[in-house]
Amino acid sequence: MALTRKSKHGKAPEHVPDLTPAQTKELLRRLADSSDPRRYLIISRMLPGARFILYYSVSDDVYAWNDPEGGTLFKRRKAAELIQRKLGRGNEVIEVKKVRGLVLRSSRAT
Repeated sequence: MALTRKSKHGKAPEHVPDLTPAQTKELLRRLADSSDPRRYLIISRMLPGARFILYYSVSDDVYAWNDPEGGTLFKRRKAAELIQRKLGRGNEVIEVKKVRGLVLRSSRAT
């Protein structure tokens, strides 16, 4: 699918070049990312089955206590898993959904 920049009258301005195939692919990928509510969090459970969960914040290198908003949301699971491996044992990656600014636990979370 070729994307071109068009003015109100349906014609592309002559001074603006068409998008390259690579630019078109990147633009479509970013649009798909922005409309997908799935995100990933790195968590550490205090005890198996316990209600207390720690959410990892990459920027501060700390864990937020029972506050998913305090953790780093990753768009891609692979990126979250790479950070998780660096942190070591006791951490896991869960899938969440970001809806209207709230972080909700996904029903498919593992």
